[in-house]
Amino acid sequence: MRTTKMLILLLTIIASALSSCGDTEKDPEPSREELLTEREWKVSRVYLNGQDVTSRPEMASVRGTRASYRMGGTYTETSGSGAVTVGTWQLSAGTLTLRPVTTQEESWRVEELGKGRLTMSTTLVMQDGASVLFRLELVHV
Repeated sequence: MRTTKMLILLLTIIASALSSCGDTEKDPEPSREELLTEREWKVSRVYLNGQDVTSRPEMASVRGTRASYRMGGTYTETSGSGAVTVGTWQLSAGTLTLRPVTTQEESWRVEELGKGRLTMSTTLVMQDGASVLFRLELVHV
């Protein structure tokens, strides 16, 4: 009789432990593509060579830029001045490549991509040949 009670107690403990295992499972983390495409982005900060230039008047059209990246690899970007750019995008090995329909391809190094935050940078070569590190911080709209 005592063995039966111990067996029942042991089976109850095992059943209880097994039923609680499913409660600890987490939802899978979203992929980088899912994070990029889940909502529209807006430029919140603009940096040139590490200096915050967001409030400069010449940055007004950059500062107001919004971008929507869609699954399937297309995007739409609207500058603060209202100019619309459409094209395709690809995210690979920490680089976001944008291929606008009307201008040349752009490659951006993705420094941070998380829930509601995107930071990316690229090197621009100016007309005088000088290189400038151009960095954008974007947030969800």
